[in-house]
Amino acid sequence: MMHVLCLAAAFVLSAALTPPQLLVRSTNEVLLTAPPKSVDKDGALARRLATLTNASAFVVDPTLHEPAPLRLPTIELFVADDTARREIDSRRAALEAAAGNAWARSNARAHRVARLNDDILVRATAPESSEPSLDWALGRARRLLTARRRGCVDVLCAIEDDDDVFEDMVEIFTSGIRGEAARRADPTEPLARLVRVDAAAVPEDVARREEGYDDVLFRRATRCDDRAMYDRCLDECETCVYWVDSGTVQLPRGAAFVAAGSSVDANAAGCRATVVDWEAAAAFCDAKNGGASYLNTCV
Repeated sequence: MMHVLCLAAAFVLSAALTPPQLLVRSTNEVLLTAPPKSVDKDGALARRLATLTNASAFVVDPTLHEPAPLRLPTIELFVADDTARREIDSRRAALEAAAGNAWARSNARAHRVARLNDDILVRATAPESSEPSLDWALGRARRLLTARRRGCVDVLCAIEDDDDVFEDMVEIFTSGIRGEAARRADPTEPLARLVRVDAAAVPEDVARREEGYDDVLFRRATRCDDRAMYDRCLDECETCVYWVDSGTVQLPRGAAFVAAGSSVDANAAGCRATVVDWEAAAAFCDAKNGGASYLNTCV
């Protein structure tokens, strides 16, 4: 009985360490990339690999593949820089300009309401061919980031913290995606995903712009220019945690970061967690089991 209680306590503690503001006080955490559902339909492999690596959370990028069913907390991985967002905004600019002052007033009203009310973050990912359904579902939700990559449109937005609002959004989103697939006579429902966001790694410019979400957003640092280093030093954000994919990125002294790339020194001062690829963990398990398939033997 005591063993069970200890395990339960360990799980609660690991789950609590996922958001940036808590991870900043931790060291040596392991974050595991989520295996695809195509090789792990019921999430059994994900659970085995999480046990093997003692992972506290999964890292999810649905533009790569549909993730397996996951039980641990997730960190949503977004595009590395904000370039795609600016490109998308330029395309929407024509529509906004056509609407004139009415759009500006409506948009300002939406932002004002968002600031006055508690809200949560939501991620919506769908094939570009189904973007009308995504737009329909999100409605006037305030978008923090919009990017296109690998044939998908990927949106991070803020909505009212209300279960009914989220459930309605999911229903509209699902119905729209299925309708788009039927219209195209597509026998398979395209990959689409709409989830609440507990933690996310976003371009550092986005995180800086949305500083009210410092407790939720990791700052994905990719820029190596002098201006980037200057901006980071000006932040003076004690709860910020950087998400570093390359060893060439320079951070302020004492800054907390996640080692997300193989070239990043996980032993450097400030490193709070390391991202482990699920295939690397599976390969380790293969070797441990004398070359047997990780799909069946990983424990």
